Amino acid sequence: MSTEFFKRASESGFNKFSEIGQHMFNIIDNSKKLREDLKIVFTFHPEVDTDLLGQSTKKIKTIGKLVDEKYTLEASFPIVLYTEVSFDKDGIANYQFVTNRTQTCPAKSPEGMFENLRINNDLKVVIDAIDQYYK
Repeated sequence: MSTEFFKRASESGFNKFSEIGQHMFNIIDNSKKLREDLKIVFTFHPEVDTDLLGQSTKKIKTIGKLVDEKYTLEASFPIVLYTEVSFDKDGIANYQFVTNRTQTCPAKSPEGMFENLRINNDLKVVIDAIDQYYK
């Protein structure tokens, strides 16, 4: 979405935001019509959304209010994983996927697909878990 936005940055008016949102919807909708043996992985950048009470939660970063207010991207997918980064005592980063909802993260996966709330940030592990779950 951000690539299309910047390509169209000189356009005035709000119509471009509706079109960008529609294009995103079309990509996701069309991906559901592809062969069932395909595993399609969408990657997004997260952003932190803070409500009026000051509580923060992650969400998928989007362009424009249309997608945020009218189309919840996370609802389009049966599995939504968020990356969580922690650092060891030497400052080395450790990346993990959060597999289910926490107070600040709207991750989700079918019950029993993953044993733990956090797993290694490894798409092969995720795809293997999906294959095993849907056998």
